[in-house]
Amino acid sequence: VQYSLANDYNGWFEVDRTSGAIRLMKELDYETQQFYNLSVKAKDRGKPVSLLSVTSVEIEVVDVNENLYAPYFSQFALKATVKENARIGTTLLQVTANDDDASRDGEIQYSIRDGSGLGRFAINEETGMIYTTDILDRETKDSYWLTVYATDRGVVPQFATTEVFIQVEDVNDNAPLTSEAMYQCTVHENSPDGVSVIQIQAQDPDDTALSSDKLSYHIISGNPQNLFTINTNTGLITTTSRKLDREQQAEHNLEVMVSDSGPSPKHSVVWVTVRVLDENDNKPIFPEKIYQVKLPERERRKKGEPIYRVFAYDRDEGPNSDLSYTIVDGNEDTKFFIDPKTAVLSSRKAFAAGSYNILTIKATDNGRPQKSSTARLHIEWIRRPLAAPPLQFDQPFYNFTVMENDKVSEIVGVVSLQQSSTTVWFDITGGNSDSVFHVDKTVGTIIIAKPLDAEQQPSYNLTVQATDGTKTAHTQVHVTVLDNNDNAPVFSQPTYDVTVSEDIPPDAEVVQVVASDRDKHHQLSYSLQSSIDPSSMRFFRIHPTLGTIYTLQSLDHEACALHILTITCKSLDNIVNLRVNCIKRH
Repeated sequence: VQYSLANDYNGWFEVDRTSGAIRLMKELDYETQQFYNLSVKAKDRGKPVSLLSVTSVEIEVVDVNENLYAPYFSQFALKATVKENARIGTTLLQVTANDDDASRDGEIQYSIRDGSGLGRFAINEETGMIYTTDILDRETKDSYWLTVYATDRGVVPQFATTEVFIQVEDVNDNAPLTSEAMYQCTVHENSPDGVSVIQIQAQDPDDTALSSDKLSYHIISGNPQNLFTINTNTGLITTTSRKLDREQQAEHNLEVMVSDSGPSPKHSVVWVTVRVLDENDNKPIFPEKIYQVKLPERERRKKGEPIYRVFAYDRDEGPNSDLSYTIVDGNEDTKFFIDPKTAVLSSRKAFAAGSYNILTIKATDNGRPQKSSTARLHIEWIRRPLAAPPLQFDQPFYNFTVMENDKVSEIVGVVSLQQSSTTVWFDITGGNSDSVFHVDKTVGTIIIAKPLDAEQQPSYNLTVQATDGTKTAHTQVHVTVLDNNDNAPVFSQPTYDVTVSEDIPPDAEVVQVVASDRDKHHQLSYSLQSSIDPSSMRFFRIHPTLGTIYTLQSLDHEACALHILTITCKSLDNIVNLRVNCIKRH
């Protein structure tokens, strides 16, 4: 068999006719040609006809390192900016490198291999154009560094790097945040104009150059009489020239709106509860200025026994309404003494029919400075009846009902006797703890003598006695004190911080808020009142009676990583606000 080449590429290759070995006859250049296709013939010497066969041999030229020059950038570092609300795929800048090699050794590919922006940015390997691959949030991270590589295509590749600094520019996408979810403060009634009440402190997560430097504050509800004003620049709430009166309104709920001044202004709302502190600006009040009574003659007693009760009340609260009683006139011979707390007048002395006593009773509060008022008590002593039929009440027992917010001196009910021709006097002889009730001596009308509190004592069983001076009769009076909604609901904790995953499904439970109320038989109801970001209201709902918060739709961490909600719990007109922080994470 003999071998030959159909094409030796102008003498570059040669084949041994006997062995078939292919030899290289000239030096090859990888950059000129990388592949050669040779056709090799094999022919025998047969008789009468020789036969042949043809095959192809592909020769690949392997490059040796002629990559002399590394790529280079014209600048050591570059800077780019991008807005935080830029869409994914937004281009930032194009980097360019050069390479003085020719052919493949001079061809460059770009890549990002290091830096804080890995995963947030990418680069086109051919053009060097850098673009975003994620949603950016300046409030989370306001800048990134990228290390960009330019690598050639040499057999032994060479590379160069440059640093790219990316500044994330702010957009006004955050509402101002107040330092507290709800503010509670106090101020004295009758305060003069300009007294500081509380300062609302807020900050804007956005760039101060855009908004936080220019927050504005406004009271948008709860101030119909303009009792308060707010400095629109500092958030300081102060009193006005209009006087506060605790007895007229003890608590004010102000709704304050905080707005930034950036493009497309954002705002948030916070509640401020102002409790008005009492000042001793009311004198004690006697239901009557002059009391005229006729009482049966009395013999001298071994110990003092009650004669009459002249009580007062005070519209102030606390120590300012804590009254003490004294006899300031008409008791020169010290026949009478008065209980300083209950105002029950007593005596051990004898009083004959036909005699008179005129006493001046003084009620003084415990405020600073103290205030007082007086009432006159005219007592006429009359004879006891010599003979009279037995006394008997119309009913063996009475049931009366009052509201706990009924005022002192209001009527509870009237007890009466069956027809009697003689004068009769009534007294409460039992069950009247702390002397809360009083019965009119001659009429039998039971009235409130001290403020009631259904939470402290919801009912009383009074024993009422009637006497004509000789005979007596008794009856039982049951007084039920009905609860009034005078206590605000109280949440089990002041704030709720909740962490949820952004893949939480719709209608999933987030958290249950719980409130309690000292008042009885009042149904609590829960509602979502507001949110810092108005869009948060679309993502959550709350069960009106259980207080359980659920998702309404899927959450997106990139769109909003923090939801701040205001929860309202109502029992009639009482409101408590609570902020729920729903923090979303990957």
